Amino acid sequence: MNQINDILFILTFQIILPIGFISLIKFWLRKKNNIYPIITYWVLGLFFVLLMYSMLFNWILNSTIYEEGSLLRDKDSLNSFASLLAIITYIFIGVTYFKKQKI
Repeated sequence: MNQINDILFILTFQIILPIGFISLIKFWLRKKNNIYPIITYWVLGLFFVLLMYSMLFNWILNSTIYEEGSLLRDKDSLNSFASLLAIITYIFIGVTYFKKQKI
């Protein structure tokens, strides 16, 4: 039972941290319509968005479709796929929410 609580705590942290980071950067961008929030997202977002989503996708894939003997569903393949999903998510959020608007 203690292990389930630890897993839920870590997953909650991995979900809340990127969402909070993105919300704070969006608030900063609305308040100060300049380039600094955008640069901050692309630099600090490597940790707060890319890494957290990579670990989250890795956990989801390993707990759902992992198969020990399969070539496409072993741990290395799922880690690569989780990293690819995290990179796509990181770029999608950056392009969608943090592109420089013309004044």
